[in-house]
Amino acid sequence: MQTILNQFELHTRLYNNLLHEISDEQSLQRLTKETNHIKWIAGHLLTGRYSLCELARVEKENPYTEFFSGALNDQLDYPKLKDMQEHWNEISGMLSEGISILPEKLLVKESKFKSPMGDNSVKGMLDFIMHHEGYHLGQISLLRRFVGNGKMSYR
Repeated sequence: MQTILNQFELHTRLYNNLLHEISDEQSLQRLTKETNHIKWIAGHLLTGRYSLCELARVEKENPYTEFFSGALNDQLDYPKLKDMQEHWNEISGMLSEGISILPEKLLVKESKFKSPMGDNSVKGMLDFIMHHEGYHLGQISLLRRFVGNGKMSYR
């Protein structure tokens, strides 16, 4: 479980590092019409974090459901990146605490979400979510360079 928490904390930090000095205008640039922009990916990750609230016994409603529950929609006026980062940091702190005290007997139970990795336990689902976050953080890293910002810092 400590490995999952370590990844969770790393992803929390990298999200902020990746969005550092990205303007709202830059965050809407896309490589092609078929790809997502930074803002949508950041919101998708944030929505993913909110989806962990029930598991971590955190009572917090997702204020971004209408924006990031479906595919990117060019007709939407997406929230400001800074506001999303503030919510990311708030919910991540609450989730970290909640996840750290999950009992082992819960972690081995079957998850209501099936993991494509084959481990359908709650722990297996958390393992997959860490992979999923890493995948999307990598996409933001590439797009960060595309919009003219430097490489991401691990600090």
